[in-house]
Amino acid sequence: MLWKWDFQNDGIYDAFIQNPSFTYDEPGDYSVKLVVINATTADSTIKENYITVVMYNGIICLEKTKESGIVIYPNPVNDFLNIQIISNNFDPYAEIKITDIHGKLTYSSQIYSKKSCINIQNLIPGIYFAKVKFNSRILLRKLIIY
Repeated sequence: MLWKWDFQNDGIYDAFIQNPSFTYDEPGDYSVKLVVINATTADSTIKENYITVVMYNGIICLEKTKESGIVIYPNPVNDFLNIQIISNNFDPYAEIKITDIHGKLTYSSQIYSKKSCINIQNLIPGIYFAKVKFNSRILLRKLIIY
């Protein structure tokens, strides 16, 4: 099996493995093209404006999909974590829970606005999971705290 990823949909393939990573140099909305080839067939798909890259304090710090309705940045993080609900039909109540890799709850809070900032300076560096509930949705993101 061969995977061909074009992360900017510019005709230049950027990766050739099943689960690649890619770093964008500029903020913006990016379309992603994937071509999968096996011994007998090839198939492709394009996700238009699928990834949005944002800038935070002059640093490109996040990739998020528009379908999720939420932005959590920066990641990796060491001091303040920003949570931004980008869904237009935001119920003015959401909840965030952060757990360590063992499932132990390390942070829990209510979110009452579309943009919130939480202090995570007291968390020990490591890998965590942020779980955000809003509008009957649950979003889970891996966080790296350093």
